[in-house]
Amino acid sequence: MFYRLAFIIVTISFFSFNCKGADKKMDKDIKITPVKSNNIGSLKLNKTKELEYKKEGVIYKYNDGNGNLYIITKNKIIYDPVPMHLTSTGTFDNGKRKDKEITEASYSKVAGEYKKIFENKKIHIENRLKGSGFFKIQDFDNEKNNKNILISNCDEKREFEKLLKSLL
Repeated sequence: MFYRLAFIIVTISFFSFNCKGADKKMDKDIKITPVKSNNIGSLKLNKTKELEYKKEGVIYKYNDGNGNLYIITKNKIIYDPVPMHLTSTGTFDNGKRKDKEITEASYSKVAGEYKKIFENKKIHIENRLKGSGFFKIQDFDNEKNNKNILISNCDEKREFEKLLKSLL
């Protein structure tokens, strides 16, 4: 019995120690804050990034099933992957950060896909599951237009990810 208790204490201490640094990367660019509805986490940019994107009007943010962040503005797409040491296994490489210019047509295509995904209530879920996708619309001109949803690991999500990868 004593050995089981000691193992449990050591295991909890190990995981607590390893998770302490997990939010250091998040503090650089983004912070996680709760959303009042749907029990969904929401990405909130720090003040520096927020001011930079305020000029953009509406921006689209997407977190894939691995937690990698995509930010789509009127003139660029940013891919900000989870670093290897913060992945669930600690060994998965999500690649390097990418920042690429996009056309107005590409931005409009992303906006159109967001509209379809937000309207398709059949694929929305309330709680995050492995492989699900987190979509957020952030309108700096009118906060009432800010929305976010989680969707299941479905065909629509996979097609949307193909679109994002084609823009990178």
